[in-house]
Amino acid sequence: MKLQCPQCSAVYTVDPDKIPEKGARLQCKKCKGVIIVPAPSRGSGANDPDEFTDDAITARYISGKDEDAAADALFQGICEFVEKKQFDRAEKLREKLMEAAPMALTQILESGEIIENAKLAAIDSEAIQPWADFFDSLTGEETADVYFLLTPLTVPAGQSLFQQGQHDNRLFFIRSGQMQLSYHNPETKDAREVAILKKGDIAGKDPFFAFTNHTTTLTALKEAELFYINRNDFDAVAQNHPGIRAKLEDYSKKTKERISVGEAKSGIRRTHPRYEVELKGVFQRINTRGEPAGDPTRTTIVDIAAGGICFMLRHLNTEDAEKMHKSWIKITFSHGEGPEKQNVTKIARVLAVRTLPFDESTVHVQFKKPLSEEQMAEIQKYAATK
Repeated sequence: MKLQCPQCSAVYTVDPDKIPEKGARLQCKKCKGVIIVPAPSRGSGANDPDEFTDDAITARYISGKDEDAAADALFQGICEFVEKKQFDRAEKLREKLMEAAPMALTQILESGEIIENAKLAAIDSEAIQPWADFFDSLTGEETADVYFLLTPLTVPAGQSLFQQGQHDNRLFFIRSGQMQLSYHNPETKDAREVAILKKGDIAGKDPFFAFTNHTTTLTALKEAELFYINRNDFDAVAQNHPGIRAKLEDYSKKTKERISVGEAKSGIRRTHPRYEVELKGVFQRINTRGEPAGDPTRTTIVDIAAGGICFMLRHLNTEDAEKMHKSWIKITFSHGEGPEKQNVTKIARVLAVRTLPFDESTVHVQFKKPLSEEQMAEIQKYAATK
């Protein structure tokens, strides 16, 4: 095996059988420069695309200042991964191509077209026919990216897919079978049917698009075949296709509207009426001992009920939203003016955090102890004057 020093071009002969499995770094005897020795191919063949996943391969070409060779080799590896329908690996290798040979525009553009066309050709149109309206609203690249996020799942009859009160980051597409959404009333201790879901329905919308828990339980009445999408994987795709999140959320509302009717009949709707308000407040996250666990933050409360409130936040990133979900806070807000102004301080648990356009979010919380009828009457009276 011949190796060339990238600094002085000195050539050395190395026995491949003596190279460690992870490759090696040698020092040139002539100029003391570093020579990167790639990991050997143990009987896999020179054209095995697995060898192109090793950073040492790219490093060898770069160290030899042969960018064209790097581009050709990586392009070949991409094509071989595509032939095996290993699209994730092909795309990762294309990222390496753009990093190693940013001026190889022909290979970069052509490899992107090869991957996209191969993914589109591999799509099973019949499998996604129940959601044809959604996929028809996507571009070809969006369709391919979403399709290859779909993971098949079989749920035996009698098995629950998710439970009321649990958090799940998956969105479910029902392919066949029947599934029952039910609600367990904590006051009456009985379970009520909310809706029957079937082929073409989508379940799990609220926890998928917001940081919240399931308000119902989903159980298979008959063996059901589904697809699901993991939210973290979908978020990665949405970074490349900014409008795709809104398209999926709008489409999934079709099932949600039917479910909402069932929720109303089953008593899931809030027992306390809510009122639109505009109250200024300050909240602070607290730990289980009631001690401050974050900085005080100003906010605006936009609706209120005896049992809880909804307030607005700006510039809340995904990581902070996830931390806030299910946390405890202490919030203080005021109502009234002049001598009638009153401050209210409540301990509350965050039930949901929902992202909105223009970098805004809503936070929905439940008070540990509800507001009294007198407090609500005073707040309603003040809100009516605004």
